[in-house]
Amino acid sequence: MTQIDYVLVRCRDQKLVTDAKIIPYEAIAAQYRPLICTMKITPPKQKYDERCGPSRIKWWRMKEKEDAVISRTSLPPVTTVEETWQHATRMIAEVSRSELGVTKPNRRKIDKQTWLWTDEVKQAVRKKKRLYHVYLRSKIAENMSKYREARRAAKKAVATAKAAHYEVIKKELDTRDGERLIYRLAKSRERQAEDKEKFHGINDERGQLLMDYGKVFEHVLDRRIRDIVSLSTNQCGFVAKCGTTNAIHAARLLIEKHREKQKALHVAFLDLKKAFDRVPHELIWYALGKHAIPEELIEWVRILYARPRSQVQAPAGTSAEFPITVGVHQGSALSPLLFILVIDAVTRDLQKPAPWTLLYADDVMIAAEDKYELERQTQAWSDRLAQFGLRLNVTKTEYLTTDVNQICIISVGGTDLPRTEAFKYLGSTVSFDDCLSHEVTARINATWLK
Repeated sequence: MTQIDYVLVRCRDQKLVTDAKIIPYEAIAAQYRPLICTMKITPPKQKYDERCGPSRIKWWRMKEKEDAVISRTSLPPVTTVEETWQHATRMIAEVSRSELGVTKPNRRKIDKQTWLWTDEVKQAVRKKKRLYHVYLRSKIAENMSKYREARRAAKKAVATAKAAHYEVIKKELDTRDGERLIYRLAKSRERQAEDKEKFHGINDERGQLLMDYGKVFEHVLDRRIRDIVSLSTNQCGFVAKCGTTNAIHAARLLIEKHREKQKALHVAFLDLKKAFDRVPHELIWYALGKHAIPEELIEWVRILYARPRSQVQAPAGTSAEFPITVGVHQGSALSPLLFILVIDAVTRDLQKPAPWTLLYADDVMIAAEDKYELERQTQAWSDRLAQFGLRLNVTKTEYLTTDVNQICIISVGGTDLPRTEAFKYLGSTVSFDDCLSHEVTARINATWLK
């Protein structure tokens, strides 16, 4: 009798069997024939670790390395627009690779907590690992005690680093940037919970992924121009070590001092109509030249504004392209500086010493002790702005006075300015009697609306 092996298969798996046979001439033992069964089995899917993509510049380190990148970036000579831009982007990319570093392609992604990996933690962990390997080579009590002591020291170093980092986080959360960080974290959690099919395109009109070369280039130009220009001390917007708090405090202090001395004060809050969108490009070159900016830097700014075009999308369709000759670029890092340079060049001779004239970008406050002097200054500002293609929004320009006996108002171009008892200046309510009740009420109402 010939002995044959059997292969047991479940009924549901019989479809996996493709062949079964014996080998008649390969006898392992007497009266025994080896059996071969062929089955089609799908192997389980292997779980691969998440890997990094191709090598790219670590743009997320730009905030901490911005000064180094900008100082090392040199601008090439201006030739044609395309050639000059290619040279500039190549230089920016080379400096950014050197300063920011690049990712290593096809590496396994590791969620590193870089803030925890301090020099003290690094030394303690490496010492612990070294003593652990010493103990593995020679398992004696002395080596074990040294390893345990090093392990306790490493844990202590990690705990100290965590405590120091948490203290920094607590201080940061008490600032405006900390509030923004909380909102960003909430948005991040919301995005993680969204469907993977939900996406937002970040490609440009040619289908290419947007790069950060333009942003770096704008920061370089911004730094070079700021090192040259000298702005009016009345300007509080987009300048270092000055902000809305300075302008608000100066306005409140001016009203308070005049009320203490029982002297009349007349104030006009000017509003420029679509100021950022109405600046003629020729006025930008004029302002840069008036501030003694080198012609080479002016040419670089011209390249950024070379042949800007746009379209209008409507339910009926998309319009043909048309050129844009006015307005600074929205979202550009250079636009705030260009705008305040334009305002400074146009109105420098009209500005009175602070706090009689206060500027924050396009928000202008003019004050005078005489009503007719204030009316004359306001009319002069309106005429000067109109001369250079800008416009004063008379309907939103308001007049405030501390003189309760004054019943008259001022006019600009034959139009009476609306008189108010309280004006919201740079987010804070300024009243004629310097009372904070309007500000407190506004903040309470804003809180209830949240």
